[in-house]
Amino acid sequence: MMFGSVLKTYIGKEPSAVKQFIAKFGHLIQGVVSGFDRLVLRGTLRAVGYPEGMEHYLVRRGVRLKDFGEHVEQVSKRLKAACIAAAMEAGRYKYLYSSRTDKEEVARQFLGEQGVSDGLICTLGVVEPCWSFEIHRNRKTRRLELQGAQRKCLHLYRYGIHPEFGFCHARIQTWFPFAIQICLNGREWAAQTMDREGLRYQRADNCFPWVEDFAKAQQIMDAQLKVNWPRLLDQIGHTMNPLLGELFDGYPVGYYWSVHQSEVSTDLRRREEGWRVKHRVDDNSIKQYDKAYGNAGSVLRAAETTINDPSDFRVYRPKEGDRGGELAWRSLRKRVADLHRRAMVSQRANAEDF
Repeated sequence: MMFGSVLKTYIGKEPSAVKQFIAKFGHLIQGVVSGFDRLVLRGTLRAVGYPEGMEHYLVRRGVRLKDFGEHVEQVSKRLKAACIAAAMEAGRYKYLYSSRTDKEEVARQFLGEQGVSDGLICTLGVVEPCWSFEIHRNRKTRRLELQGAQRKCLHLYRYGIHPEFGFCHARIQTWFPFAIQICLNGREWAAQTMDREGLRYQRADNCFPWVEDFAKAQQIMDAQLKVNWPRLLDQIGHTMNPLLGELFDGYPVGYYWSVHQSEVSTDLRRREEGWRVKHRVDDNSIKQYDKAYGNAGSVLRAAETTINDPSDFRVYRPKEGDRGGELAWRSLRKRVADLHRRAMVSQRANAEDF
């Protein structure tokens, strides 16, 4: 049974477990906060993300297939230099010899040592697998051909304190087609906003055992749905790929942003630690577990919905590429334009019994 079908089965029936829990233990619950937790977004240059598109780029640049390797190596070298320049100047670049190294732990070490309060924390380089292109000779035609292929290249991780998102990081592969991945956390984002607005809170990892005003905190979480995602992500994209405009001068190329993974969670401030319940269907899941327990208070993550594959769900929209076309219930896409609906589905799942 599809995950979406599971949700439809329960909507509108018996009161949810979360609602029943609140009704029974409401006198012990000091607050409820629901919203984004982990968000993983990806940026792709779709115009050059497939062999035919890449060949068209090479023609426009006057690069022959036999010179492909030399061209992309030169471009990659320039991109690496541009991406790490600021980190090198500040003494905050580090090459990692293993992709298994905990990159966030390394970044946290830089943060503690450097005392960074905003902007760049560090840039880390590591060789990892990627999807790119290779040149092959067709034995039948005896001609060179460009093909998509799995390979390895240097990836650069930029950790920083973003003015909106707080502590987060982005990664770029330094070989064509320069895919970007951005990882951020809705609770970190909320903490950044609460700090800016002077709202007091206590934090344990990525949850809040105590908040001065839970209603205000929920308003801050809700406001995350209303941001201009393409603008914010494009800003990060240009930081990660400062050569974008130069490389594709006169060529209409921009990053297409999609949501690779999203988590929407609902936290209740109460409960002792020690249990976890999880239900998974295909690549999507929903779970309950104890998130934090200490002197500041205890937090039950009453529900956390993780969506990796949104295609089982529906959104009321026109066809792809037909902005003014007829509206209908169509498959939920990974693109950020459907992020609001993704959050709505996740929050509805959190509110229902599973």
